Amino acid sequence: MMLTVILCIGPLARLDDRFRPLHYSRRHFGVMTAFVALTHASYILNWFFSFSSLSKIENLLMANTNLRQLAGFQFEFFGILALLGLAVLVSTSHDFWLKFLAAKQSQV
Repeated sequence: MMLTVILCIGPLARLDDRFRPLHYSRRHFGVMTAFVALTHASYILNWFFSFSSLSKIENLLMANTNLRQLAGFQFEFFGILALLGLAVLVSTSHDFWLKFLAAKQSQV
């Protein structure tokens, strides 16, 4: 839900000037969303697998290995992919990476 709101800020700021102050804080909201997602993932792993003999990540990925059927498909893979995507977005939203990855201005 947080990610949906953050992704809506950009188009809303272009459509209406009342949303422009939120546009400047969008990067910080995105970092906060990634930390909330990471906290959620760590709490869920600790809660579900607190009494398991295997490691938490190994237990999560090996709980159901039947990936050919829709019934019983592990949706945790999508959560891991989403968390990795948020990690890439957070790591590239730093000022250094924004300057490093920006297009070079040609001097005419």
